[in-house]
Amino acid sequence: MKRLFFVLPVLFVTLTVLSCRETADKAKDAGEQVEEAMEEVSNDLKDAADDVKEGMEEAAKDLEEAGEDLKKAGEEIKRAGEEVKEDLEKAGEELKEGVKKAVDSM
Repeated sequence: MKRLFFVLPVLFVTLTVLSCRETADKAKDAGEQVEEAMEEVSNDLKDAADDVKEGMEEAAKDLEEAGEDLKKAGEEIKRAGEEVKEDLEKAGEELKEGVKKAVDSM
């Protein structure tokens, strides 16, 4: 009977320790899973940030090229306007000369 009183507490302590170890192992596993998930999220965020950076760099480059194209188009429009002005002045002079000849021949 005395042995039973000694064995039961030892058995109880043994079961308690084993249960605590099992809980600690589960907690450790859960911690590792959380760590892995956080690492994956961190990597995904880094990849997303890199993609955004690349997209912004491309957009800035496209905007710069568009600005250069607009500048060239503006210069061409200015040149075309000057040519039209010159052509109108020339046509006006020719018209003036034509009217003057017509009046003189009357």
